[in-house]
Amino acid sequence: MEVLDHFSIPFVGMKIGLHQLTFEVDNAFFAEYENSQIKQGEITVILNLDKRSHMTILDFGLEGSVLTDCDRCMEEINLPIQGEYILHAKYSEEAMESTDEVIYIHPKLSRLNVAQYIYEYIHLSIPMIKTCDLDPKANCNEEILSLFDQESDTDEVKSNPMWDALNDLNLDQ
Repeated sequence: MEVLDHFSIPFVGMKIGLHQLTFEVDNAFFAEYENSQIKQGEITVILNLDKRSHMTILDFGLEGSVLTDCDRCMEEINLPIQGEYILHAKYSEEAMESTDEVIYIHPKLSRLNVAQYIYEYIHLSIPMIKTCDLDPKANCNEEILSLFDQESDTDEVKSNPMWDALNDLNLDQ
């Protein structure tokens, strides 16, 4: 967990106003999260923090690349990613349920760790469909793609007698 301690912001002594923090996310960061779809990555996160008397606005800007698998052929690809995400931290002495855009923190919170938010925002920046087309240095594994073609050629449409009986129904009556 020492790796994630680097992403803690000393909140109590921070003055009201704008602050800019820079975080470097590397392979050690992703190793802290089990079952991550990201194997490796190099990402720079710039956090513009606007601390106010009643709330704090955290504006995360991230840019870099991650190593993940192609959805088509399972080859490793290096995907460039970038994104901007805003999180509102409202002060509340009572425990309240957070949402995707709003979290509630105690007004006397000493440190705010943003590692989990950065991890989630990196994943949100990855395209839904990850293919070798997105990595200029990668090519889809033709051997794997040919196996898909062979499988689709051998698939025969098998009829099911129960469903075939429905074909004889006349629904226009």
